[in-house]
Amino acid sequence: MREIIQRFAVEGEFVSCERYGNGHINDTYKVVSTARPYLLQRINRTVFKNPEVVQANILRVTRHLSSKGIASLTVVPTHTGEAFHKDASGNYWRVYLFITGASPTDVMETPDQARKVGSAFAAFQNQLADLPPPRLVETIPDFHHGPRRYEAFRQALSTDAFNRASGIASEIAFLEARENLYGRLIRKKLPERITHNDTKLNNVMLDDVTGEGVCVIDLDTVMPGL
Repeated sequence: MREIIQRFAVEGEFVSCERYGNGHINDTYKVVSTARPYLLQRINRTVFKNPEVVQANILRVTRHLSSKGIASLTVVPTHTGEAFHKDASGNYWRVYLFITGASPTDVMETPDQARKVGSAFAAFQNQLADLPPPRLVETIPDFHHGPRRYEAFRQALSTDAFNRASGIASEIAFLEARENLYGRLIRKKLPERITHNDTKLNNVMLDDVTGEGVCVIDLDTVMPGL
């Protein structure tokens, strides 16, 4: 980790590195230097087939928000000015400034907390409405394409590779009964927007004192959507 972090334009000397957060996709670490903490991530290449495109999207989005004076993730470049480092094994790494004084939460505690998270996502979407062309790239094609998702589900169900279907008959029936809903948004031809696409509770950093939304995180799936 010391070798990886030193590829980036970080301040101070390496002190420590430890796993951070409860993310399920990328490998995330908190790196502490003598100057300040950083967030180091290894991008999951199984989920994100083209990490370079992911980082290009993120760089455009964060720079746009920063140009408006809006709090956002800050990408730390490599010493050669890249938004990522590719190691000898083909792994892609990135570094952000670590956000202090705020934390994500995994469990909803009050309706007011839900309101603040929702407000943070709404503001994030509105702030990106005027992002100049070109169009962001789809980091996961058809990520929210209802009919294709349902088709993939049906295919997995027919295979039942791990013999799980028998234990979730009611859930399967629930999905099958609503088959006609999955293409509704696409059929209505809603206008395309820039969307976060993963608007869950712990993708907003909440101020440790006020509980207000400080910053929207996990920007890997920020791309065109409905």
